[in-house]
Amino acid sequence: KLITKKMSEHKINNEFSNLISTHSPKGVLSISKSFVKFESNKKSKKENLISVSDIACCSYENNVISIYDCSKPNKIPKASKSKPYSQLPRKKRHERQLKIHKFIVTENEGSSCLEFKNKLSENIKSFQEPNRIGGTIRTLIAFVNPFSGKKKAQKLWNKIEKYFRAIDDIKMTVIITETKLHATQYIHNLPKAEFPDIILSVSGDGLVCEITNGIFTRDDARDISKNVQICHIAGGTSNSLASSVGTCCVASALHSISRGISAPWSVFAYTINDSNVQYAMGSFGWALAADVHLETEWMRFLGGARISIGTVYRVLTAKKYQGKTAISRAESLISEVQADIQDNSQKLGVRSLNQVIPKSIEEAKSRDDWIEIKNDRYFLWLVSQYSITDQKFILTPNANGWKGSFDFIHAKGHTRIETIQSLLTISTGSILEDKKVTFDEATALILESGPSTKWTMVDGEKTPAGTIRCVLLPNMINVILADDVFNEYKEWKNNTKNPN
Repeated sequence: KLITKKMSEHKINNEFSNLISTHSPKGVLSISKSFVKFESNKKSKKENLISVSDIACCSYENNVISIYDCSKPNKIPKASKSKPYSQLPRKKRHERQLKIHKFIVTENEGSSCLEFKNKLSENIKSFQEPNRIGGTIRTLIAFVNPFSGKKKAQKLWNKIEKYFRAIDDIKMTVIITETKLHATQYIHNLPKAEFPDIILSVSGDGLVCEITNGIFTRDDARDISKNVQICHIAGGTSNSLASSVGTCCVASALHSISRGISAPWSVFAYTINDSNVQYAMGSFGWALAADVHLETEWMRFLGGARISIGTVYRVLTAKKYQGKTAISRAESLISEVQADIQDNSQKLGVRSLNQVIPKSIEEAKSRDDWIEIKNDRYFLWLVSQYSITDQKFILTPNANGWKGSFDFIHAKGHTRIETIQSLLTISTGSILEDKKVTFDEATALILESGPSTKWTMVDGEKTPAGTIRCVLLPNMINVILADDVFNEYKEWKNNTKNPN
C-alpha cells in the first residue's frame, strides 16, 4: 500500500553541523545519522521520527524533497508453540509499508535543499551491507513480463518504476519482454562488460527461470553468477520465490535493493529424456502439483484463486499417478558436484549429469549412494527450494536455497476425504504431520513418470514428462531477500560448520 503524506512548506537553511535542520512556521525538519525528525510547532508538539535504516532512498525535484520510508507495520504476527516463527506466512512476516513523505520548499532555498538531500543519501548508504555486490554506481536491468498471471505486471511496474530510479547509486535499464525466452536470449547474448549487478524480475516464477537459464548457459557463467543479484517482485500467479524470500511487497524489495541485502542461492541443473542441460531456480512439480497448475492455465485471469479451484477439481477426480523416483544425498555425490563447479571445460552441471547421475532408476538401484522411493502411485510429488508455493501454500516449510539440499515431499494411498484433510493443512505447514506424507532432503533426483502423464512443471512452467534427472549446484547465485530472511540465513551460517 502506498501512502503519500504531504507536509507544509519548509525552508531549509544552510546550517550544517552534527544535526541538520530545516525551519518553517509549521515545524522543524532535522536529520542526523540515524533519524529524520519532523517536530510540529502546534500545541501538541508532536514529533515524527523516521529511522534512516528504514529509508530506501530520497529524491529532490521541482522544489520537493521526497523520502521513501519502508518501515515495518507496528503489528507483526506472533509465533506460538502451534505455529513457530519459521512457519509464519512470510508474506505477512516481512511485509513493509512504503510511505512517501514529501517536503515542499521555496525556490530560493534550492541549493540548500539539494545539499540536504545529498547528506541524507550519504546517511542511507552508511546502512548498506558491507559485502554488497557492485561498485560506487550499481547497474540494474529490470525485466517486466506484461503477460504473466493476471497481466498486472506492466501496471505494477508503471506505478513503482520511479521508486527504483530514485536510488542514488543505481543506473537502470528496463526490458519489456515480448515473447517466451526473450529474457534468456537477452542475458545469454549480453557482453560481459555490460552485465548488470542486479537483475530485477517483475513477473511470476517463469521469468525468473528464463533469467536463470540465460545466465547459466553462458560460457562465463561461473564468473557472472557470483557477481549478480536476482530480485523477484510478485507479478504473476504463484510468485514462489518472492513469497519465500519476502520480496512479495514492493517496499521490502525496494529496501533490500537499496541496502544490497542478498544471500547465496543454489540452482538445479537438469535434463529431460537426455536433452540438453537446462537450469531451474526453485522447484519441480509432478502429479497433483503439476496438474493443478497446468489444467488451470486458461483461468489465469483469476490469479491465485485458480490454484484453489484446480486443487478442488483434481481432488474430486482422485487421480493417481504412476512413476518411479530415486534420490541421493551422499557425501561422495556432493564432492563430485564441487568438482563439476570447478571444471571450466564444460558448462555447469554437464559433468555431473553425464558422468555422475545414473541414466535410469534401474542403474540407481544398483548403487549404494542412491535410494529408491517405494511408491508407484502418487497423488502429491514436489521438489522445492521454496518454503511457500503459490503465495500461501506451505508444502515445504523448512526449504531454502542456501542450505545446499532440496526438500522432496510425496504422498500415496490417500482416499478423497484423506486428501482433502491433508490439503487443508497446507496453509499452516503442518502437512508434514500427515503419516501418509513423506519428506526427504536430497541433492540429486531421478523421476521416471508413467505413460499416462504428459507434463511436468519446472519453476511453474509446462514441461514435457519423461525421465527427469536433476542435481543441485550449491550457492551459485545471489538472491535479494527481506532483511528478516537475511537474518535467518546469517543464523544458519553461524550454526553450520561448512556453509560453503
